[in-house]
Amino acid sequence: MAITRLDKIVIALSSLLVVSLYWGLWRADEEASEVEIFVDGKKSYILDLFENKLVTVQGARGESMIEIKDGQARFVNSPCSTSFCVRSGWQNHGGDFVACLPNSVSLHLVGGQKIYDAINF
Repeated sequence: MAITRLDKIVIALSSLLVVSLYWGLWRADEEASEVEIFVDGKKSYILDLFENKLVTVQGARGESMIEIKDGQARFVNSPCSTSFCVRSGWQNHGGDFVACLPNSVSLHLVGGQKIYDAINF
């Protein structure tokens, strides 16, 4: 069975619809303005993302080093063995979240539009 001209039109329109839905609903287009740093589930710092600084935070296992630079934030160093938090890299959109679970330190970026993977009730 061969693909007809109408099949090609339907495939092209479907592809265009998928791309437009992705750009309209899932992309993060607003940058965050602040970072909240939580230690043991308690908000310890609220910092401006556009004020470059290096922050050392004492967690459950030791010190985590967090860098804030040019509207972005990241873990530079942490005492955990896997370093998933460090490998997460720079975060800059509202709703972004990075945590060092063994050290009980997390970053929450605030501002802009929050982008969610899923919402549960």
